[in-house]
Order: sequence, then C-alpha cells, then structure tokens
Amino acid sequence: MKTTVLKDRRSGKDRRSGRDRRKFNDPRYFRPGEGESSQAQDVLERAMRLKQQFGEIWLRKGSELLEQEKYEEARVALSQATMIKPGLAQAWYNLARICAIEGSKSSALSHLRKAIESNRVFKDEAKIDEKFQSLRDDPDFRELIA
Repeated sequence: MKTTVLKDRRSGKDRRSGRDRRKFNDPRYFRPGEGESSQAQDVLERAMRLKQQFGEIWLRKGSELLEQEKYEEARVALSQATMIKPGLAQAWYNLARICAIEGSKSSALSHLRKAIESNRVFKDEAKIDEKFQSLRDDPDFRELIA
C-alpha cells in the first residue's frame, strides 16, 4: 500500500500538526470504528429532534411578531416554521390571519384550510377571530368554517 507523503511543516505548505498529518495518512482515521457508527446515528437523531424543535421556535417568533403587528417579518418566520414542520396547525392559522389582514383572500383561505385539516379546533377559532373580519361575508370562508 502506497501512502502519500505530505510536505514537511517547515516548508510552509502544510500547517497541520504532525499528529494530524499522520491521521490523514492513516486509512483507519477515515473509517468508522466499532461503535462509532451508532454514535453517528445518535448524533443524527438528536439533530433531527432539534430540527423539529426549531419549527416551534419559528412559530413562537412568528406569533410574537404577529402580535406586534410586524406582518412581513411574522410571515417569514411562520413560513419557516411550516417548511420545517408542515403539521404545525398554529403556524398555518397565523399565516391565514396575516393574509386576511392584508386582504389576500385566496392565501388566507388556503392557509386556514391547512390549519383546520391539521387541527379542527381552528374551525371554531376562526369563527370568533377578529383578524378574519374582512372575510366574514365571503361564501368560501363561511363554507370553510361551517
């Protein structure tokens, strides 16, 4: 087996320590040892759980921005939450509220439909939510919350 010899550190071209250079040339360094594969899987599983938690964090941020009436920033945060975790009904509902406030009827109804599909509680919530005032007389909205 032929190994590649790295330039000596004194040459100025290789700034790694001697131990790191030896690891680079050691084929065992690049192969997971016994137990290391399961450690990598554990790390990936923890990262996946964190990613799911990021959805809730984006939801909280978007909800706070919505209450502060910073609608554009809230829309970005809530969209991020729905991309990470599409089943977050509260995020879809808040997006629907923003669209209703801004007068975007089709987007508001689409987002509200997704929220209701994920959690039927939002059907009753939408009936009394003041943010949907602009849609109260719309037949599609009334059909959706019926």
